[in-house]
Amino acid sequence: LKAAATHIGADKFQGDTLKKTIDFHKAIGCNLLIVPGDGRFQHPEKSKEYAEVMNKAAEALKPEGMFTGHHNHTQEFGKAEGDKTYWDLFLERTSKDVVVQIDFGHAIYAGLDCAALVRKAPGRVKSTHVKGRLPKGTTGKKPFVGQDTGDWKSILGACYEVGGTEWFSIEQEDYPDGLSSTDCVKISLEGLKKILAEMGK
Repeated sequence: LKAAATHIGADKFQGDTLKKTIDFHKAIGCNLLIVPGDGRFQHPEKSKEYAEVMNKAAEALKPEGMFTGHHNHTQEFGKAEGDKTYWDLFLERTSKDVVVQIDFGHAIYAGLDCAALVRKAPGRVKSTHVKGRLPKGTTGKKPFVGQDTGDWKSILGACYEVGGTEWFSIEQEDYPDGLSSTDCVKISLEGLKKILAEMGK
């Protein structure tokens, strides 16, 4: 049994809690401990503190064969310094042992080039959320992988070529046409399988 990744708070890497965190993840067969958001990420000063917390956590987890990293929403891509985003600064301030779990749905919604995001973090995109999410004003598309606006062949190609990606996790947050959440996930999963087959993967 192996789990793709968990979402936990950065406080779980502090003090005596760290050992409990490691033991729990060993028990469930998971080596990717992802923080799904932290208020310090977009703070001009506290963002440095957060990066250091993640560096220290990664250092402590490495001997256990585990990694920590950050999961994006849309706000992480806000401008921080000049042309740099908070996301750029996080990558610069953290070691290569700190991974990033790119949520492509949120990145697409933010209007970003997702393949370029992967290429900015070579070897560090071990886990991803594959999600069809439509930017505001989109017409003629649906929020399913392969029926949305994502350039999935380019994105997945970058994951295979440079991302070091181990997991493509389907995530579904929009449920159109009266479909159940399960039905929507199935549609996106089939869409992903079709794209990968066309890529020879």
